[in-house]
Amino acid sequence: MRIPRHVIVLVRSVLLVLALLWLLPGAYTLFLSLRSDVGNGFTLSNLWAALSIQGLGRFFVNSLVVTLSTVALVTGCASLSAYAISRLSFRGRSLVYASLLLTLMMPFTALAVPFFIINKTLHLFNNYLGLILPYSALGIPFALVILKNFFDTFPRELEEAAIIDGAGVFRIFFSLVLPNSISSLTVVMIWTFLNAWNEFLLALLFMSDNSMKTISLAPLFYEGVYCNVVGRLMAILVVISIPVLVFYLALQQQLEKGVQGGALKG
Repeated sequence: MRIPRHVIVLVRSVLLVLALLWLLPGAYTLFLSLRSDVGNGFTLSNLWAALSIQGLGRFFVNSLVVTLSTVALVTGCASLSAYAISRLSFRGRSLVYASLLLTLMMPFTALAVPFFIINKTLHLFNNYLGLILPYSALGIPFALVILKNFFDTFPRELEEAAIIDGAGVFRIFFSLVLPNSISSLTVVMIWTFLNAWNEFLLALLFMSDNSMKTISLAPLFYEGVYCNVVGRLMAILVVISIPVLVFYLALQQQLEKGVQGGALKG
């Protein structure tokens, strides 16, 4: 059945309006960061000042260590687990998958106290692992769902041909399946990076030492200093957003290739 043209136009118009509304806060933040604190002109002084703030570089390093480690751990564990659940037959497979799906339904704030108790027991306060492990635990279920759905659609004939050629499970996974899973892996990596980079609550709870704070705590840390300088505070928010944009742009080509290509590599 052919969809009427006016319905398509209406849906696209609604999506466009929603996209503009979603972009509005970010655009307003950028506007305030570029606006001069004296007069009505525009200036880059707030952005340059934000980049030169003492201690902000350390926050960036901490966030990069935590975020990139989380991305690597989530992508690695989720891809192996998803392939095992999709392809291997073992007792309790459905129960394991259902249990992981249930964690997606739990409110994030409900897990803060258990994570706090675990980190206190393991002495992981003011430690990178105190954030990497919880972030990974929260990110793996979503990543597993994305990757399992892709692996379910992966042609079994290709794997059977590889088995006939003498390839084992791990060789099939790393040499055949993963190279053709770039688009799904890219989605997982971008989503994980975004969530880990912007996470606030656990970072606030577990990182009390200023030398271990992540970049998401920077606005709170500098709020008292720049509470009367709105442009400077907004510039900090813009600077915080730059790595996320860079990471997305770096992987955008791979994502588009996977979405547009559709076909598997030979």
